[in-house]
Amino acid sequence: AAADHPGLLPAAHGGTLVLDEICELSPALQAKLLRALSYQGVLARGFSVVRGPRGRILARALSATPGLGVEIEFQDGRRSATINASKPDTGRRDGETPRTESPQGRLF
Repeated sequence: AAADHPGLLPAAHGGTLVLDEICELSPALQAKLLRALSYQGVLARGFSVVRGPRGRILARALSATPGLGVEIEFQDGRRSATINASKPDTGRRDGETPRTESPQGRLF
């Protein structure tokens, strides 16, 4: 290749990536796409997975109660942590309606 290019996922810039004709891709490209969309592929793009007791995934800040022991999985390993007593930042002020998009941004 003469130059690097970002690939389809980064090039979408938070937009929509239409995958309506996956069956027409070569098996090798289908496998590459599956790896990119796997949770390990998501970790490689800078996200993390937070697990509470018994390994259950915590999807909301309100589930992370003060003193709760958690495990955070990154691309290169896992770390144990304890949730502190601060109030979770939901990205809104008291009385505001919930936002439709996460403050972290969209994954795809």
